[in-house]
Amino acid sequence: MSSSRSFPAHFREFNARERLIVPGDTVLAAVSGGVDSMVLLELLVRERGPLGIAVEVVHVNHGLRGGESDDDEAFVRERAGAMGLPCHVAHVDTRRALVESGGGVQLVARRLRYEFFASVRNGRSGVKVATAHHADDNAETVLMNLFRGAGPRGLAGIPVRRDDQGVVRPLLFAERTDIEAYAEAQGIGFRRDRTNDGDEYTRNVVRRHVLPLVRERVSPAVARTLLRESGQFRRLAEYLDAERDSAGRRVLVHKGTDGVTLAVEPLAGLHPFLRTLVVREAIEECTGRPAGSAAAEAVAALVRKPTGTLHTVAGAVVALRDRDTIVLRPAPADCPVEVRIGPGGEFAAPSFLVRIGKREGGMELLGTRGEGEELVDADLVPGDMLVLRSWRPGDVFMPLGMHVLKKVSDYFVGARVPRLAKGEYPLLTTLDGRVVCLCGQRVDERFKVTGKTRRVLSILFRRTSDHADSQEHHEKR
Repeated sequence: MSSSRSFPAHFREFNARERLIVPGDTVLAAVSGGVDSMVLLELLVRERGPLGIAVEVVHVNHGLRGGESDDDEAFVRERAGAMGLPCHVAHVDTRRALVESGGGVQLVARRLRYEFFASVRNGRSGVKVATAHHADDNAETVLMNLFRGAGPRGLAGIPVRRDDQGVVRPLLFAERTDIEAYAEAQGIGFRRDRTNDGDEYTRNVVRRHVLPLVRERVSPAVARTLLRESGQFRRLAEYLDAERDSAGRRVLVHKGTDGVTLAVEPLAGLHPFLRTLVVREAIEECTGRPAGSAAAEAVAALVRKPTGTLHTVAGAVVALRDRDTIVLRPAPADCPVEVRIGPGGEFAAPSFLVRIGKREGGMELLGTRGEGEELVDADLVPGDMLVLRSWRPGDVFMPLGMHVLKKVSDYFVGARVPRLAKGEYPLLTTLDGRVVCLCGQRVDERFKVTGKTRRVLSILFRRTSDHADSQEHHEKR
């Protein structure tokens, strides 16, 4: 790119053009001890006078490399002290966080770092975090996202700034060789991370094998080319996001903690690419993590499928074509319920709550029922004891007002209960297996309150999702 003497000038020009750091800012330099972050620290300290900024150091000891991690911390502390800079250090248990939350090591480590950076910034104004990401990091990110099918947003690479996190990346203009050459010319000391020398992580494979081959056989300027193109993709992604949000408002029927429902007709009318973007956003609402193009396209294809067609996305989301909608919900955990419950008892499942009470009285109590409450004749329930359990194929009951047995599954169809919601309605049965109530739906005709009733069991049922599905059109009692 340039000689080591002009490297600081490029740093200043890039910062001024992007307005990353302005006079009065306090910059938290995220320093691992590696060559990239040590060069960033040296440049920030060198330019703090002309820029009119204060500089502090933040370092996270992930404890992943034992004594080497501790040596990195000691090195960063020593350099910060020699420069007269405040140094904020966090010790995090990355392995434990990995077990608790899952995901890859690098992803979990990154989350822990940024949580620490946010905690140091918390309550302070004019404080930014500067990370040492450079053009090669961006090239690796773009290629990795391309390989896994991350779409335009993924091809936008590493943003030069994240205002929502107060993060800036003043070295994004530079290639790794530029940074290493400057460190050598200026005698800047740094630590080497031996984990970068192996192929354990996907990023290392791209860094050590893919990019060198592209540089040698295709384009020596691949990092600069991808930096420029990622900027174009970022602008494209911003435009597409606006189009997606506008289209999403036209097709959205419901969005809540229980999932997302999209209207088929307006969704089918969208351009196929825009349709996929809208569906991808819906999947990500359900999972809280990025979705791939292939998954989004498979769910979007439900607009052409018959009612009842299901598609599961990586075991995390279930998508159902349900008449004139597509319903997306987090995949339910396979945990059937079967517990005994009597008066004074309460049972809370992830998707519902049931509470049983007992009262003296009969027909006159029907007018006093609260929301979500049903009453049955207690004298018809042996021992006042019930079994709360998930319904099973083949279960039958006699819905209130009918005089024939009906399969629970057929009742759900007639009541237009969405297929994905059926597991949220358990049964209450007697100890010998007779259905007393399909919770949230109907009491069994054989256990109803009549003129002969002297004691009642009250059944309070509530779904714990924040929305009664818009597709439910239950028959009235």
